[in-house]
Amino acid sequence: MIYVTVYISEKCSVCSRVVSNVRRIFQNYSFIKYEVKNVTELNNKCSIVPALYINNELYCYGEFEDKKLLANVFKLLPQKKYSHR
Repeated sequence: MIYVTVYISEKCSVCSRVVSNVRRIFQNYSFIKYEVKNVTELNNKCSIVPALYINNELYCYGEFEDKKLLANVFKLLPQKKYSHR
């Protein structure tokens, strides 16, 4: 399972666009769980929003390119092992 978390603040117009994009991109992938949290839940007092984390590691601040985000997420998937017959 891959976890994507978007930290936002209430009065952030970019945040709503980023949340919409994350939902659109990941809604059809059952192995990706995404959630939206208020930035006040971060322990390190981050003040830049939106902040996008993948598996609890900062990926980016602000908006992102869909293809690059998906490529980085898919890199985290375990490689399938094929056996020879």
